[in-house]
Amino acid sequence: MATILYAPAAATAMRAAAPAAVLDVRDKGPQRVSLTMLSLPAASRRSGQGSAAMAALTAYADAHSLTVTLTPDSSLGTPLAVLHRFYRAYGFHPVRNPEWLDTWTRYPVQ
Repeated sequence: MATILYAPAAATAMRAAAPAAVLDVRDKGPQRVSLTMLSLPAASRRSGQGSAAMAALTAYADAHSLTVTLTPDSSLGTPLAVLHRFYRAYGFHPVRNPEWLDTWTRYPVQ
């Protein structure tokens, strides 16, 4: 079962899609959530769970007009170039907003 560190409604959809994942999705105010952790144990990587979790998160965000922010972090072993490709595939792009700590953003698609 997925471990949820903090679960606003956006994380609920991710939980079923990635049962082995450690997730942390934070509510950052009106119309924005921040994905601060999506990690899978080594045995569950390349199983599609990370992709399924991201697809669930982006579908939820679009349905609720939420902007999703994150900061790619290689500290768990995945190279930044790999993380950048992964997040770009889900519509994220680098954005510097002085009001947000996160460095990548995905705006809702209507």
